[in-house]
Amino acid sequence: MSSNLGAHGEFVAKGSLRSWWRDRRVRLAAAVVSVLAMLIGSLVWANSAQAATHTFVVDSFDTNSNARSANPSSGVCKSVSGKCTLRAAVEASNALNLPKGQVLITVANDLVGNIDPENSAGSRMNNSRVSTYDAGAHFEVTAPVTIDLKNQVTIQSSVNSITTIFYVNGPDVELRNMTQILSGRTSFVAGSNAHNMTIDGGTTITDKNYYPESFLAVREGASNITVKNYRMQGYYPSSSLFYIDNYSNNSNAPIENLVIDNVDITYTVGGNCNAWDGSGCRTNILGFSRHNQTTELKGFTFKNSLISNLTTQTAFPFNSRGSYNTSVRVSDINISGNDFINVQGTGSAWYQAFISLPFGPIPGTNLINNNNIVRAAGGQPYAVSWVVTRLLASLQVAEHCRLRTTTSTGTTQTRSI
Repeated sequence: MSSNLGAHGEFVAKGSLRSWWRDRRVRLAAAVVSVLAMLIGSLVWANSAQAATHTFVVDSFDTNSNARSANPSSGVCKSVSGKCTLRAAVEASNALNLPKGQVLITVANDLVGNIDPENSAGSRMNNSRVSTYDAGAHFEVTAPVTIDLKNQVTIQSSVNSITTIFYVNGPDVELRNMTQILSGRTSFVAGSNAHNMTIDGGTTITDKNYYPESFLAVREGASNITVKNYRMQGYYPSSSLFYIDNYSNNSNAPIENLVIDNVDITYTVGGNCNAWDGSGCRTNILGFSRHNQTTELKGFTFKNSLISNLTTQTAFPFNSRGSYNTSVRVSDINISGNDFINVQGTGSAWYQAFISLPFGPIPGTNLINNNNIVRAAGGQPYAVSWVVTRLLASLQVAEHCRLRTTTSTGTTQTRSI
C-alpha cells in the first residue's frame, strides 16, 4: 500500500494528510477550478521491481578525504580507511553502472546520526559548478541506484558550504527516506543527465541557520523528476524550494516532467531567520534562474499537497511581470488537489497572482482543479492570472477567488466573487 508523510514526519495512509488538516480548521474558501487549453495524449512510463544484486551497507559517518573508495572498480564498498562510507558506496555504484534496481545503498541498523560533510575539495566528489548556486557536490551519483537512508542518518553541514549534498547526473536514481539533507546551498541537484530521478519520503527543515538556499534544483535537459511523500520547511528567503535552473542558457534543452506529489510545506508563525536560527525562514515555492523564453518546462505537476503560512513569498510565478519577455515556456501544467492555507503572496498586482500562468497559449493539457486557496488577511487578491493572445477555454472560478485574463484585443476580464 502506498504511504504518505504526516505533518510530523510520520508515514500515514494515503489521503489522510489533507484530511488531517481539514479536520482542524474552518473552511474559509472554496476550491478554485480553471480548465485550460486542449487535450493531447499523455506520456506514461512503467517501472518494474527488481531484486538488488549488489547491496552496500554504510557503517561510517566519515566524510574526509580518506572516505573515498580505495578501489571503486572492485564492486566492493571499502574506503581508504577500510570502512564502508557513503562516498565509497556511491563511487562503487557509479563504477558498476548496472541497470536500474540492481544496486542498493543503505545504512547499518546501528548507524544513527548525522553525516557532516567536510567543506574541502578533497572531501567532495565534484568540485566543478553543478548549478547556479552550487560550486560542486559532496556526493555525485551518475549510475542507476537506490539510496535509502531509512530516516535514521541525516546529512547536514555544520558550515556554510558552497556545494550541494546530492548531485544526480545519471538515469534511474531513487533517493528514499532522506531526512535533514542540508548544505549551505542546495539539498539536491538534478543534472542535465538526470532522467527518472525520485526523492521519496523524508523531512528536511532548516533549523540551525539560514544558509540553505533550495531543496531541489533541476537543470536544463533533466527529465522525469519526482518528489513525493515529503515534508519541508524553511530555506533562504530570496531563493525557492524548487529551482528551475537553465544554467547553460540553452533554449533547446527543456526540463521534462517535474512532479511534486504529496508534500507538506508548513511554515512556522514567528521564529528567526539568521546565521544562528533558521526556524523562521520561508522561501518561494517555485523559482527560475532565467525568467524568460529561454527556459522551457514540458510538464509540471503539483498535486495532493499542503502549503500553509506562505507569507511575503511567491508560489507559482511562471510569468513574473505579465509580459512575453518575463514569462517562461511551460506546457502540461497540473496543479490539483492541494490545500493552500493562509497564503499572503507578495504585491497586489494581477501578475503577482498566487498562480501566474505563462504568457499566451499553453500547449498540452493544463489543469488547475480542486484546490483550496485561503488567503491571509491583506494578502494577494488574485488566485490565478493568465495573459492570453486568444481565449482558449472557458474559465470557471469559485467564490473567494479572482481570475484575470487578457485577450488579443486588449480586453481584460476579471471575475471577483
